Amino acid sequence: MSYTTNETVSCHHLRQPEYFTWRRMKSSGALLLGMLVLTYHSSSLSAPVVNMVAGEVERITVDNPADTWSGGTMVVGGQNIIIPRNLVMDLPANRLTLQQLFTNRPEGCPADETGLAKGDSCNGSFTGAVATILANRNDNGNVIAGDVFLDKATEAVTGIITYINYDEGYFRVNGSDGDPATGAMIRVNDPEGRHTHQTGLGCGGGANCSADSRYGVDPDNYTFTASTGYPMCIPSTFLRGPFDFDENHDFTIDPAETGLVAVGTKNGANDALCPETNRPNSASEPVADSRLFAPIQIGDHVNAEGNFETIGGATFLSAHTVHVSVNLATLEVDYQPDYLVFDEVEWDVAGYQNERARVLMIGFTSLPDPGIEVFAMHSDPATDSYQELIMGTTRGCDSPLAAGLGSCTA
Repeated sequence: MSYTTNETVSCHHLRQPEYFTWRRMKSSGALLLGMLVLTYHSSSLSAPVVNMVAGEVERITVDNPADTWSGGTMVVGGQNIIIPRNLVMDLPANRLTLQQLFTNRPEGCPADETGLAKGDSCNGSFTGAVATILANRNDNGNVIAGDVFLDKATEAVTGIITYINYDEGYFRVNGSDGDPATGAMIRVNDPEGRHTHQTGLGCGGGANCSADSRYGVDPDNYTFTASTGYPMCIPSTFLRGPFDFDENHDFTIDPAETGLVAVGTKNGANDALCPETNRPNSASEPVADSRLFAPIQIGDHVNAEGNFETIGGATFLSAHTVHVSVNLATLEVDYQPDYLVFDEVEWDVAGYQNERARVLMIGFTSLPDPGIEVFAMHSDPATDSYQELIMGTTRGCDSPLAAGLGSCTA
């Protein structure tokens, strides 16, 4: 029995280590399996999740202030957003990198501020800009911006022009007719002076009285326009020039067409660069010369978008976009340019949430029966080459054999 007992005990002592060894191996196997599973997940990250962020900008930082293409961060609605290097952000009528938000800051802002964040010392509005960001959230929880739209504010004035100051280059809306003290004061934010010459009330240190050049009009793809896309202007009593202009339409500059100057009267008349002849009495008449802008007039209905500024005791809307509700038409002749404005553009892209692929473009032109061709720019990253390819046209669409008269360009 002793043997048996010893054997039993011996066997028991022998088996017990084997048993626990197996348990340890089993546990180790589970641990190894867990490590393998963890390793598998860490090397095969899930797809980034689309993350849309919209709200007030609280803080903006740039990684390298000396680098135009530097990345940085933006805090929007309490959420930290990574702005990657090389991202160009959209403003209402402008495009800038993150670093350029700092280098083009308004006068009086320190170098480490943009004036757009709620906490910036030079932000007198005490509210931040409005950001709409399409971003991706990765497995680490980082939110990385892919598209940024930045409004300084979403403010607007709609109504009838009741006063125009031709000396200082601004106008008022919804006041008493001819009264310089009533109505909302509007300055077109025009730092390059493409549409206006400005001075006087509400002017700070910015070019052409611009309160913030980042939020100016687009000087080339006009955003101060009539309903048909025709560019508008404010006549000025300030002497401008000299300049050259082909007055007789012979496509050459004759000696008599050099060294010209422009200056309007106190009531805005006779401004050679902003002539009243481009405001015909009838909507069916074309403008006299579409190479020149058309003047706004008292009684015009306008919709101005931008943000309110207070400078030198004057509060005004600094407008990046002004739509004037007049129908200005042009002639279809060689020396007369035509104009086009898109009012709405939609383009479905991957992953096609509406289960369709569509491009929708709604616009207006200065020609009564325009033929519009829309091109898309195709790029080859391997060769860094670009090619324009047509993606849509209205030509032939109004034919009785197609959609029918007025179906596409009505």
